Amino acid sequence: GGDIPTVIDWHSPVWRRYAAWRSQCLRNCILDMEKLVRDAKPDLAFSHNFHGYWIVNWRAGVTAEEFTQSVDYVTGETEAMCPGQLARFERGIGGGKHYDVMTHRFVQGWDYAVKPAEQLKFEIFTAAANGAGTTVIDQPYHTGRLESAVYDILEQAYGEIEKREPWLVGAEPMKYIALYYSQKTKEYHGGDSLEPYVSSFVGGYRALFEGHQAVDIISDRHLNREALSQYKVLILSNAVCLSDRQIEVIAEFVRNGGGLVATYMTSLANENYEFREHFGLA
Repeated sequence: GGDIPTVIDWHSPVWRRYAAWRSQCLRNCILDMEKLVRDAKPDLAFSHNFHGYWIVNWRAGVTAEEFTQSVDYVTGETEAMCPGQLARFERGIGGGKHYDVMTHRFVQGWDYAVKPAEQLKFEIFTAAANGAGTTVIDQPYHTGRLESAVYDILEQAYGEIEKREPWLVGAEPMKYIALYYSQKTKEYHGGDSLEPYVSSFVGGYRALFEGHQAVDIISDRHLNREALSQYKVLILSNAVCLSDRQIEVIAEFVRNGGGLVATYMTSLANENYEFREHFGLA
């Protein structure tokens, strides 16, 4: 019950309440759609084109964890992202649900060109190696004809995956390093710009991945004693916003022998983007 704020200010509690209300309105819409589907066909799988990942700013109104709660499987588009990182992100926020990486056969946008076979195979194989299914988007030409070359590539790709099913189905990742994804830091500290937080998050992942480290991406639901106890190392890559409760859980993880890497402004603000006098983890 108030006027919609006209100035974007993540330090303002009024603006933060508005942003949360806006996001909840979108979530309520999805919940209504889910109910319609469940009532009409209870056995039908329900999902939506998820845009709560790190390359989309607050304007989409979609948060990582909340918007995966009502779906049967988590899915997202891999364009401009590494399919492996997207798969691990979906696994981390999905709460144990099946997850799916979406790609397309086009080279740039909807240009009707056919992506090189090795590129498309790379995306499919990488998703599968990280436990994800794949959805490959196609569109007929104006005549209604589908490009047969695309399906020749898909037949080859999925044929190779089928040969490796014994090593893929039911496989669990080795839990060693956990890289924390901070939704509130992305929104509150980043705002319209993804640079202040996302560059640190992606850079942290790239450093670990290219160093051949076993890394999971975790979210707020994992910042508890039970979940963290599965890992040897926790990495907080410029996670500015941490609550007092989260800081205590992390401190206990370290007291119990866990390794911690915290970079730049990690823990300088609480969950409401109110800055502390000193680092909360100091």
